[in-house]
Amino acid sequence: RCRANARRLRAALAAIGRPAPGDADGHIVPVLIGDADRTMAVGAALRARGFAVGAIRPPTVPPGSSRLRVSVSAAHDAA
Repeated sequence: RCRANARRLRAALAAIGRPAPGDADGHIVPVLIGDADRTMAVGAALRARGFAVGAIRPPTVPPGSSRLRVSVSAAHDAA
């Protein structure tokens, strides 16, 4: 179920022009944003709406490759 959820999320991201790198069924789904400030703002907005996402920026990742880190689990449903 976890792998199916990861594939579903990756397919939805690809459909809106945000393909996620990595294994197709990997449970850690990176959403590349690029700009560190924008990544932090998007992460904060999602957390304010109840989504548990991490916002990763330099020095953890190279400059220009800031991203959201979404962890998919078997507890998630399609909604």
